[in-house]
Amino acid sequence: MSQVFCCDINARATQLTQLNLREHNLTNASVWCGDGFSAARASFFDAILFNPPIRAGNVVIQKLFDDALRTLQIGGKIWIVLRTAQGAKSWAKKLESQFGNCETVAIESGYRVLVCVR
Repeated sequence: MSQVFCCDINARATQLTQLNLREHNLTNASVWCGDGFSAARASFFDAILFNPPIRAGNVVIQKLFDDALRTLQIGGKIWIVLRTAQGAKSWAKKLESQFGNCETVAIESGYRVLVCVR
């Protein structure tokens, strides 16, 4: 069985996530309030599904991507949802440089889904 870990720096977001997990009887998930991947050990995750807080600024986003790379296992994937108007194309180029690959797998309603493999 898969194990899901959910993290957000916003306490209200984590409370709502816990409520949703209970309402849908999902018992294979853990939720914590914290700063990104700082609590995760290296090479821990098989996959990361990520909607970065773009308005937090580029320094914050880059740290999250750096930590995501550190915590992904070899062959692990990060799936990222970004608004095209908020720099998705620029981030795709940066991620290509950082991960050595970055594919846009979907574009719809002003959003892009990017996938990078470690």
